[in-house]
Amino acid sequence: MMKKLLCLCVVLALAGSAPAAQSYWKNIAAGDWETTTNWTSSPTSSNTAYPYRSDGGASVITVTSTTAIAYKLYVVGAGTYPATATDATLEINNGAMLSITRDVFQYSTVAGSKSTITIKAGGTLNALTAGTAYNWVMTGNLADTKSTDTVNVYGTLNLGTAWSGGGGTAAILKLGDNSASTGLATLNIYNGGVVTSNGYSIGTKTPNRIKIELGGYMWINSNRTAYVKADVDAGKILVLGDGTLEYGYDTVKNMTWITVTPEPATVALLGMGALLLCVKRKR
Repeated sequence: MMKKLLCLCVVLALAGSAPAAQSYWKNIAAGDWETTTNWTSSPTSSNTAYPYRSDGGASVITVTSTTAIAYKLYVVGAGTYPATATDATLEINNGAMLSITRDVFQYSTVAGSKSTITIKAGGTLNALTAGTAYNWVMTGNLADTKSTDTVNVYGTLNLGTAWSGGGGTAAILKLGDNSASTGLATLNIYNGGVVTSNGYSIGTKTPNRIKIELGGYMWINSNRTAYVKADVDAGKILVLGDGTLEYGYDTVKNMTWITVTPEPATVALLGMGALLLCVKRKR
């Protein structure tokens, strides 16, 4: 009887510690996330997804539904270990949603490769939604950080506890995760794009940057204005295009915001134009 109980405990312990299953993209240049035949096995909330080609070829994978999900996400520009640089692109379409329970990683093993995630207008990516200390890491592999890793946000990117559906109390977005990084990590927030994150960090080894366009917003949990000011002064947070970078602390939401507003001269010209139009109408 004791032997049976011991065996049962061993089985349960092994089952509880079993790693997440793996979902690998098959070697095709483009396709929808939702098409099951594009994967070795369909990504689920307990599967780690690898939406890039393992043969070294470039690929564009598109999320088109609101039910796409994965346990972890790896978007790696160079595939497994190919000899030449390649591009890996993941796109979330208008009206679509991708949910990642834990970490997101972007990096490469080959110089010159690119890893790009684009959230189109009306699209949503929710990540780091459960547990603690999960991160979105760009150029984060200590030995192999040679790629150009980019996140383009025209829609909505939610990370960690800062949004209403999030978890991960220490979850942050990391652009350049270590001192050995030779890659370039860039977060572009375009007009209408909104990024909400529990926190962020920008590495110092390479010119990693957050760039915000007029009408784009970034929200960060708690009062991080001093931290943001230091990064603005260091040129790590920049204006994408024209406008004035502004930031502040919302005491009601307990969140720091960063955005870009029109330059004063532009506002003055618009005001003058409106005044002249009114005068013309009166005549």
